[in-house]
Amino acid sequence: MKIGLMLPLYNDYTTLGFSLSLWKTRWPKDAVIQIAVSKAMWVCNALKSMTEQHLAWGADFLVYLSSDITWQQDDIKKLVEHNLPIVGGWASGRCHPFHCHVCDKYYEDKKMFRTVVNPKERHGLEKIAANGGEMLVFRRDIFDKIPSPWFLGPEMCTGDRLQTEDYFFSRQCTKYGIDMWVDWDIRLRHATTGVETFNGDLVV
Repeated sequence: MKIGLMLPLYNDYTTLGFSLSLWKTRWPKDAVIQIAVSKAMWVCNALKSMTEQHLAWGADFLVYLSSDITWQQDDIKKLVEHNLPIVGGWASGRCHPFHCHVCDKYYEDKKMFRTVVNPKERHGLEKIAANGGEMLVFRRDIFDKIPSPWFLGPEMCTGDRLQTEDYFFSRQCTKYGIDMWVDWDIRLRHATTGVETFNGDLVV
């Protein structure tokens, strides 16, 4: 099994939690890992380039990781072993009121998603409308169904708003009939200035 990691970095900075998590990660048996890193690029451009690199290498799964999260040793292994088209863990936002980044509904008239309000009460796998993208595992075959450039396009502009690449990609999945899932038991710490969020709460 080949697993391609995608690390879109704005600069040389990652959190200590991220570095330790990557170091401690346990991978599926016999997995071969390739890491692609970008610097000083918009995330949508970086993900396009790294996806092309990993697909050319023959990756079976692609893993997107945000540089400011912390995870458990087996989290990525569990997500890969679900063998779903797209599946991720979940985190809260970096700013008060720290909304969950997973959404369960899309309002076509408003061009907006509804965030899940009770993430701590949920467990196991659930089909969702969008995931804000701190940790996502993509199965290779979805990139044959969604046309390149995958993470960017004119539909990112919805009226007077611009969607980020993660929510735009979620809409692309709906458009091309690809299910997106979350594993509520994979709970990620998300760093912000001086504090973190975990399990829906602020951690000082």
